[in-house]
Amino acid sequence: MSCDELNSSLGLSISEKRWFAVKVKYKCEKLVCERLIRQGIDAYVPILETVKEYTHKRKIVSKPIIHSFVFVRILESEYVSVLKTLHVYSFLKIGNSLICIPQEEMNLLKHVVGEFQDVFVEERNFDVGQPVEIVHGNLTGLTGKLIEKKNKNEFIVEIPSLGLQLRIELNKVFLRPLVTKQLA
Repeated sequence: MSCDELNSSLGLSISEKRWFAVKVKYKCEKLVCERLIRQGIDAYVPILETVKEYTHKRKIVSKPIIHSFVFVRILESEYVSVLKTLHVYSFLKIGNSLICIPQEEMNLLKHVVGEFQDVFVEERNFDVGQPVEIVHGNLTGLTGKLIEKKNKNEFIVEIPSLGLQLRIELNKVFLRPLVTKQLA
């Protein structure tokens, strides 16, 4: 059953777990996620690790990429338990209906923060001007056009986004040629 086929007035299912976004207190995302997991509820916070450089040291900092939200995968029976958790404010809703998040979008979030490491190396030939898709790293899922071959394994890709042109340098294994998709 998909997110479009809702069983209850809120959009929760009795038999199938679905993903929802929960609004939480600012800077309490990881804490709320841990509390929900301790209650036996599937919870997820997409966290991106960055390196901060100070004068005399380097520090790895883990921050949520979406502030004040935790994602939960629940049944209708777990709805109240989530709301009773300390620092949880509400579910993300449109009107009185919860917004169900498709599994594909959750997978994309996990790709963006680098949690999926399912990149397989295969021999591919790329031509300048060819449409390509990025299949690994923070830009996973974006499509663009190959504009330059720097060397055997490094390419420059132009990504049209919001009317801007972004040129990035990528390794060959992070690209997949697009055959049937059209660029936006």
